[in-house]
Amino acid sequence: MALVVAAVNPGQWLVIRGGIPVANGPSPFDFTWSFVLRAQQDRVTRLIVRERYACTRPWASLLVEPFQAIDFVMTRKMLRTIKNRAERAA
Repeated sequence: MALVVAAVNPGQWLVIRGGIPVANGPSPFDFTWSFVLRAQQDRVTRLIVRERYACTRPWASLLVEPFQAIDFVMTRKMLRTIKNRAERAA
């Protein structure tokens, strides 16, 4: 899946967007993935990750549900890795 930067505010947030074309046609869903940094107390920063799917075809939810399950596992691993690296560097 090719992803493109949809919006960015350096040091604060990044939104990327994509979809998977089917049979050389448009994607049956529009996907956005956002990364937001929120400053907390005591020099701590929280990274918030969100995914959103907008189905453009009635049957697209049949594809989206398995993707969401896989993305959940991958995102959780990614966030744990980022946390471990950030804490090691601190």
